[in-house]
Amino acid sequence: MACSRIEIAGRAAAAAVLIALAGCASPEAERAAVAPQALVGLSKEALLACAGVPLRSARTGDGEVLEYERNVVNVNRNVDIDESPASRILRSRRGGVGIPFYESTVTETRFPYSCRATFTLRDGIVRQLSYNQDRDLSLCHQIVGNCAPPGR
Repeated sequence: MACSRIEIAGRAAAAAVLIALAGCASPEAERAAVAPQALVGLSKEALLACAGVPLRSARTGDGEVLEYERNVVNVNRNVDIDESPASRILRSRRGGVGIPFYESTVTETRFPYSCRATFTLRDGIVRQLSYNQDRDLSLCHQIVGNCAPPGR
């Protein structure tokens, strides 16, 4: 199956874009992404020292679960300023003459972001770290960033 030069150039351009985007990832998010593997084996004392007091904790049959959570809501406000409908009607009756009156409309959109980090411990040692499915790794870094080893 032969590829034309255009197809090859297109694939190369797509690969270059993916590589460039991968370079834009935040170092904090990358550290949080590897933390579930890197923190296995950490002692409970070390976990409490680096992550602080958990939001919730519970004993299980053969161990303990510690849960940490970070939440943030980004609010986007959009203000539209337009001539009021009443002003348009009045000015149209006057042949477009007159002082326009403006009104503003504010729309607000909220974007909630969260990270819930659940540590499973047995014998005082971290055996597993899991995050909620729709997590924001930058927020996860706020939980595990002081615990994760530097670098990758």
